[in-house]
Amino acid sequence: FKGKYDTVYLEVDNQNNEGIHFYNEQGFETVRSYQPEMYGEVMNLALMKKTF
Repeated sequence: FKGKYDTVYLEVDNQNNEGIHFYNEQGFETVRSYQPEMYGEVMNLALMKKTF
């Protein structure tokens, strides 16, 4: 992504501790958490970003 994008965003389930830990190690930070409804199910998501 370097050279093409300044910032990359991703969503990860807040209950996925291993995933959040992995992305933190890769330099991502949590911007916010939110609970959208998708297909009749409430999700518990974290929006993460990494700026290059």
